[in-house]
Amino acid sequence: MAKVATFALLIVLAKGAKFGRTQCGSESEVFEDCFGHGHAEDRCPLPGISPTWERFDYLRYRFTVALPSTLKEIIVDTATDTPAKIPWNKGKIVGQKAPLKLKDIWAIRIRLQLGHRVRELALFDLGLDSKLRACDLVRLRVRDICHGDHVSTRAIVMQQKTSQPVQFEISPPTRDAVAEWIKEAELTNDDYLFPSRVHDSPHLGTRQYARILDSWIEEIGLDPTAYGTHTMRRTKASLIYRRTKNIRAVQLLLGHTKLESTVRYLGIEVEDALELSEQTEI
Repeated sequence: MAKVATFALLIVLAKGAKFGRTQCGSESEVFEDCFGHGHAEDRCPLPGISPTWERFDYLRYRFTVALPSTLKEIIVDTATDTPAKIPWNKGKIVGQKAPLKLKDIWAIRIRLQLGHRVRELALFDLGLDSKLRACDLVRLRVRDICHGDHVSTRAIVMQQKTSQPVQFEISPPTRDAVAEWIKEAELTNDDYLFPSRVHDSPHLGTRQYARILDSWIEEIGLDPTAYGTHTMRRTKASLIYRRTKNIRAVQLLLGHTKLESTVRYLGIEVEDALELSEQTEI
């Protein structure tokens, strides 16, 4: 848009200003320089004609040589009014988000229970049990995990990222929390399990889910930048692997198509190497 505005300004100046003939040469000479030989009127970059931006930049240069300082500032400002976008991770150390420890899980859960934050408790417990990505978790409907008035012990959903089904279990505490939330929110079978409080969105957004997670982390005194929505997905999977060392079972629970993806996702090789190093005395 900045180039279009500058281009329109130059055309107006080129058609009527006398400095174009006196200091930059005649109008025909200017257009010959920029757009080749022939009649200037035929080559004038009016709407419908698409000259290259290189020629446009040269035309801007020729006119700004003779422009008064105020007009020069206008053209320069319109050409540079769009600030450069700064990468969100510039100067930051980013990587895999850490899973929660058992003491952290209970610290968050107890706070949600004592505060009677039914919606957040259901979201927290189901996020841990389901091990779903944030995009899949927020799109869950009541019918996905319920049969009639009862919350199922197991559920199966289609993953948005891979278009592959994945199964997950729902533990008794999670079933109780979800059932209480459905009753309090008066949700029907076709409703989203976590509807949005914003009218334009039918369900909770992934960014809002991330903000809620950050508030949980801050409440227990941890650094929110070290945790994210993948923390919820990774937590129970990490605990299962540490107890069983069954990487194939974890792969099925996470819905990964390749075993290597699970190894990389959990950081198993690094974790095992550190454990071996800790057990080695010198």
